[in-house]
Amino acid sequence: MRTPLRRYFRHGLFPQLMVFEAVARLGSVTRAGEELYLAQPTVSMQLRKLSGALGVTLLEWRGRRMELTPAGRELYASCEELFEVFDALERRLSLHRVPVALDGLLADAPG
Repeated sequence: MRTPLRRYFRHGLFPQLMVFEAVARLGSVTRAGEELYLAQPTVSMQLRKLSGALGVTLLEWRGRRMELTPAGRELYASCEELFEVFDALERRLSLHRVPVALDGLLADAPG
């Protein structure tokens, strides 16, 4: 495996990116938790783990207001790109999926 990519395949990175994206988009740990059906401490823990795994500070708190750091802004832009790739993948794969009910009928059909 390519060594620089290794950090992205450890520590449950994709769920952490989903949490980070929601926090950055909504500007709130609480609202992100509500959207993702996660408790606020879980959201905060995921953000800490992501920051640690990437080795950069992603968010700064100015009183009660959250701001993305320059690294956080870069990661947020990359999250948008990454999620667009997964949306496109989902659209392409959906063309190859057979509905479950139909799939069972095809298995029983004479061949």
